[in-house]
Amino acid sequence: QAAGTWKWIERELRRIAQLGVPAKGSAGNRKIEQALEYIHKNYQHRLTARQVGEQVGLSEVYFSNLFKREVGVTFGEYLTSYRINIAKYLIRNGDYKVYEVAEMSGYSSPQYFSQIFQKETGRTPLEYKTHEE
Repeated sequence: QAAGTWKWIERELRRIAQLGVPAKGSAGNRKIEQALEYIHKNYQHRLTARQVGEQVGLSEVYFSNLFKREVGVTFGEYLTSYRINIAKYLIRNGDYKVYEVAEMSGYSSPQYFSQIFQKETGRTPLEYKTHEE
């Protein structure tokens, strides 16, 4: 059952993330759509702009510039935001320890995760769990 629940969570997160996907059309957008799909499927792993760019057939510099132009934020900002949104969902809808949420949202260090989470939300993960936004 846990595997089924996790699949549902992943589907919901992908659906939510699609709200920010650029409009279909230009060749650049197709590359970015492919990149976003790759990010959404692999956010739990270490990802770099170079790696994602290579996945869609673009150099790191071109990919980074195109991503920023099409999405409106840098690759790093998007990845952090996506991971933190996943973490917020997990914190609110699960009974996980901070280190588990960190791992499930793509952070290998619970301490680093907590720092980034607090920077992005203004609260620690534990504070976020106990307070409604």
